Amino acid sequence: MPMIYACGLNHHIDGTTQTPPQFLDDTNTKPNPAYTVWLREDQLVLSWIVASVSESILPQLVGAVTIRAAWDKLVVAYASGSRPYIRELKSQLHTLRRDNANIESYVGV
Repeated sequence: MPMIYACGLNHHIDGTTQTPPQFLDDTNTKPNPAYTVWLREDQLVLSWIVASVSESILPQLVGAVTIRAAWDKLVVAYASGSRPYIRELKSQLHTLRRDNANIESYVGV
């Protein structure tokens, strides 16, 4: 994700900008240069995501033709269970002990 933000391409994931129209006219004969740039950027970000996930996650991305569609599929597949998991991890951290000291004391927080 840092690369996506660093390159200013996060709008492809978070939906802060809309996809430009593919054509400049109603006859669909004059291509829109803004769409061409958008599509190139979108496919670049999609390739970054596909290259960075493990092979076990790739099936979740099948059929996604834009990064937004791929991102939405990942959110549906993995985000719903993350809040309870995070709460459980926090609970475990708070009760974790080492050398008879709680974790805050042990790490010097």
